[in-house]
Amino acid sequence: MSLISLGEINKNILYPIIGGLSKLIAEFILFIKEPQFTKYPFILGAVTGFGMFLSIIPFIILKIKLRKENTEKQANDKLLIYNNPDDVFHRKVFCIKYLLIFCASLLDFSQKSLTFLFPAKIINNFWVFDILFITFFSRIVIKSKLYSYQLFSLGMIIILGIIFNIVNLVNSGDFNFISFILVMSIEIIFSLEIVIEKYTMEYKFCSPYEICKFEGLFEIIANVILLIISHNIGKGDDEFFNYINDLQKKEVSIKVEIILLFVSMVSRLFFKLFSLITINLYTSSHVVILLILGEIMLIFTKGNKEEDKLYIFRISCNILLVVVLFLMFLVFTEFVELNFCGLQKYTKKNIEKRALTEISLDIEKNNNEDFRDSCLEPINDEEENEIPSQKEI
Repeated sequence: MSLISLGEINKNILYPIIGGLSKLIAEFILFIKEPQFTKYPFILGAVTGFGMFLSIIPFIILKIKLRKENTEKQANDKLLIYNNPDDVFHRKVFCIKYLLIFCASLLDFSQKSLTFLFPAKIINNFWVFDILFITFFSRIVIKSKLYSYQLFSLGMIIILGIIFNIVNLVNSGDFNFISFILVMSIEIIFSLEIVIEKYTMEYKFCSPYEICKFEGLFEIIANVILLIISHNIGKGDDEFFNYINDLQKKEVSIKVEIILLFVSMVSRLFFKLFSLITINLYTSSHVVILLILGEIMLIFTKGNKEEDKLYIFRISCNILLVVVLFLMFLVFTEFVELNFCGLQKYTKKNIEKRALTEISLDIEKNNNEDFRDSCLEPINDEEENEIPSQKEI
């Protein structure tokens, strides 16, 4: 057997890929065009909320579809049980579910607010800590365990992430104590949010569309309230009116700004919704795929060719790291199997093979036992009486 072989390809893996690429494309477009709304944290937060709230469209479509498909045979289904308003247990689960959604929404708002308010101090590509924190919270909250090939690939991703940050942050002037504290706060909040969302979907029967919708609504309301407060206090810059004044300038195209607003909203929708679908289908750790794909552009936009003497060296190292990262992703998602040290033992394909082999052996064993029992079974008296004697013949 070769050391590396192809695994089983699951079409659901398109969710994290599309979600990550949507953020990558949007970040690239916004990086080139530099729209005005990205300069105002509360407006950017409201735009993000509107994008997430767009998940109400597929949510309503699925609701209508499910209502048409529901029949009397589904009366005992867990979803219909929880739709009984007279059930005390339902009300308890209902309250817990929306309390968890509120907590996740609050964490999401806090994480995004820190990111938007302090963009200059935020160090990107620190998904190494996301892996560690998500694994830690998942073990505590969901009691989930990772298989050996997942631990190996995530461990390699962590090592590669550390090397990546050393290559890009040393002597770059981006790293300081305040940045580190902000990054740690953001990554802890984000990781806890992901695990709570996973728990809500898995144990409280909540759909990704429902969570995305409510988190978007919370984001809109919170940022609108903050805009109103900042306007009434009158201290500092008034974000809303400053943004309107920027749009009225001749050098700013309103049509381009509206298109970029739409691009940003759609990107936020795909990234958030597909993140939720990914962790619902797989593990909480799979959300790291979207993070790395979404931030991979920063590898080539950081630094200056003229000022940074190590620019070419860093880019070369980054390209090599991306190639190895891509290989580890293939291992983590079971597209590629590593056939050494037992890493291939608990992949989905090999688990199914062992299950089929055990079933075949059990069937063969039962058939052999039935045949042996039939051969050893004594002839009873009635059967003996049925055999004609020589006198009767």
